[in-house]
Amino acid sequence: MIHVSLNQSNKNAIFTLKETLGVLAHYFVGMQFAYPLLGMWVSLDILKIKASYSGIMVVSLGVGFFGMLYIVRKTLRLLIRDFKKRWRYLCKQMAIGAVILGIVNLFMNWIILLIWGNGAIAANQELVYMKILNSPISAFFSIVCVTPFVEEIVFRGVLYQKFGFESSQRIGVIISSLLFGMFHAWPGDSMGISLLLPIYLFQYTVMGFLLAKYVAKTETIFTSIGIHFLNNLIGYIGIILMIG
Repeated sequence: MIHVSLNQSNKNAIFTLKETLGVLAHYFVGMQFAYPLLGMWVSLDILKIKASYSGIMVVSLGVGFFGMLYIVRKTLRLLIRDFKKRWRYLCKQMAIGAVILGIVNLFMNWIILLIWGNGAIAANQELVYMKILNSPISAFFSIVCVTPFVEEIVFRGVLYQKFGFESSQRIGVIISSLLFGMFHAWPGDSMGISLLLPIYLFQYTVMGFLLAKYVAKTETIFTSIGIHFLNNLIGYIGIILMIG
């Protein structure tokens, strides 16, 4: 079956250089720093109101999400058409991938708890827990709705394709996975950095590797978005049940 895909033979579905630069600037500069700071500045200095941090973050995430949609709208339109043609197969791959990723995460967390105890929490996981504890609704929007889409566009979209197509698919998978791992793996304040950084780097790199392999296998980023969404949804529900 001929379909629009994220492979080198279909140039129409590859993120352009303009899209790549736009996505990277939008995510690493805008969403990580500029938009939250701008929201706080407008709230405190311009509007003279003390908006809650969660409210500012919801607005920032909304700007980030819809901004990302706009930047990649042309490529995304082609991939949506392909998804409609193969949705049964792709949904099956999402479910299988989510199960595999869940098993890997459980195994890695078990090892971390066994060796380092309950205090060993990655900064990313610690941040997720605090978000849900303080503002479960905005956390759901952030963790379950926005993060899977945005991070997959960045790491399994433009970065995977950029490195993969200019060298080899294997290099694209490895580099995008390592970058994903480094971005998520920094340990929290509760344990020594030197002890836990390697294990969390490995855990998140494995997650990135699995997601990238599913993109390579199915030739669409929607598979990794679906797997990432299910993984975060399950984690969110688990924390909600644990808190409540």
